Amino acid sequence: MTTMLALTPEALRQVQRADQIQPRLLDISDSARYLAVSDKVIRQLIAAGELPYIQRIRGRSPYLIDRIELDKWIERSKTSALK
Repeated sequence: MTTMLALTPEALRQVQRADQIQPRLLDISDSARYLAVSDKVIRQLIAAGELPYIQRIRGRSPYLIDRIELDKWIERSKTSALK
């Protein structure tokens, strides 16, 4: 016999909001999509020290890049016609 639990409207809103949470740490591919560049460009930015990263196990786990650092890189990369 299956029992269905009824969610209150507030509980349902909380479940829906949880689905909307965006991850703060992105892997190489997601970072590349975020900046509209290739994976190779992200790796080059990391190698050049322009993008800080997190690696849980040094040399073994994937690079994770903070979305905030990607936004900072965008701001540093902007140019103005007024310069």
